[in-house]
Amino acid sequence: MNWLQDEELEELNEHLTPTSEGKTKERFSITDLSSLNWALRKLSSLDKKRLGEVNLANAELERINMWFAKQDVTYQESKQYLEGLVREYAKEQRAIDPKWKQKSPYGAVGFRKAKKYDYGDEEKLVKYLSENGMGEFVKVVKTPIKTELKKALTIVDGKAIFASTGEVLPEITAEETEDVTIKLEG
Repeated sequence: MNWLQDEELEELNEHLTPTSEGKTKERFSITDLSSLNWALRKLSSLDKKRLGEVNLANAELERINMWFAKQDVTYQESKQYLEGLVREYAKEQRAIDPKWKQKSPYGAVGFRKAKKYDYGDEEKLVKYLSENGMGEFVKVVKTPIKTELKKALTIVDGKAIFASTGEVLPEITAEETEDVTIKLEG
């Protein structure tokens, strides 16, 4: 941001700040090309200020993330080392006593049976389930391809019509709106 943009923002702040009597100033309104230009200059200056703040924040976040990544490596290594020691001790104790488990004020160690499934080639599994009457175990995801559908449609009186066939599509309605676009230069 340059000094001119700083001046623009200072002037904008004067319009937004209440007077010394606590009253707010009369609301600015755009009435001609000159006042429109004034507002666009202020918007442009605000965007430049915001961009500078975003760049600063991103630089600081990057530094913090690099610091954290270094700290996290140490944490992960220490955690894996200690968990390995606990597992080793627990397995030794389990060999002595098949019902062994232990609690302490800082945690508990025990064993839990778990089943681990390997589904292999899922495409082959899906084919097998489908061909053998077990389709309820297969998830089929169907959803309209909206971008392609929009290209094939024409909107008439809020109704979606296939341009090629003239068929009205149920469930789809559309409304034309007009939005103001603001494009800033410089």
